Amino acid sequence: EEKALAEKRGMMVECWYPLGGAASRGALFQDPIIKQIAKAHGCTPAQVIIRWHIQEGHSVIPGATDHGYIQENINAVKQIRLTEEEMKLMRSLNKEKRFYPFDIEVTRRFCSNPLPDATNNDEWQKKMNDELNK
Repeated sequence: EEKALAEKRGMMVECWYPLGGAASRGALFQDPIIKQIAKAHGCTPAQVIIRWHIQEGHSVIPGATDHGYIQENINAVKQIRLTEEEMKLMRSLNKEKRFYPFDIEVTRRFCSNPLPDATNNDEWQKKMNDELNK
């Protein structure tokens, strides 16, 4: 739903934590379809996921800090190209599940009010919690 809206308005979808973050990474990396595609390309499941997002036209921010993972992510862009059949298989995995929930109404309320002093994390956290609980 958000992707269609973004495309309609000429906006790019940003994939923040496209690998699911530490809490959910295992399930994604063990998915049989992702593992099968990774094996076919001689790459990692992470590279398959990143490459799929890129070929879908998404902006991808994996959040790597380790040099090895950063290079692996770069190689996903430079060395791998998924076939249309692989892209369809990846699309079939969509469960409409968010690992990090997003609520557009909370975001609108939060962004429409002036932000508190960014140096005061307690004040910022309280404001965000207040918005989430409305």
